[in-house]
Amino acid sequence: MKRKLDDEEYQALLNMFGKETLSIRRAASQGALFRFSFYLINSYALLILVTYFLISNYFTGEINPVILENNYVELLGRRAFAFFWIMSAFNLSFYFGVSFRFVTSVVLMYTVNATFDQFLIMYDHYNVGDIPMFSAFFFSHPILILALILALKSYKDE
Repeated sequence: MKRKLDDEEYQALLNMFGKETLSIRRAASQGALFRFSFYLINSYALLILVTYFLISNYFTGEINPVILENNYVELLGRRAFAFFWIMSAFNLSFYFGVSFRFVTSVVLMYTVNATFDQFLIMYDHYNVGDIPMFSAFFFSHPILILALILALKSYKDE
């Protein structure tokens, strides 16, 4: 036998979650160093995703055949997909003010891991002059690592 909830039970259920209001943070409320690193991280993410899109769709014919045989472009695709979602979590955690330091630490660990993985994978098969877009993608990771460290150090909880 099913019983319907009355108004008092509905109110108790709704009040159980609290009266917190959703407030979206603004980057302007942070210091100049944090804003610089935050915008640099987001700009970097956008440029890396656009670079991957260009490489995978338009420049596969110009890529070294050894790199294509080793499925490096496919690996970049998977990394770009993961990077997109990690950066989405990074931005959501900042704007909603939930676990920003934790998410930034995860992004930092992911970036360091990706940098070392790419270096180890590409070390035998990579020539800097072959593909300038890969070079830009590969050698710009330290910039992202530094920006993430700056964001972690300069972030102020509100």
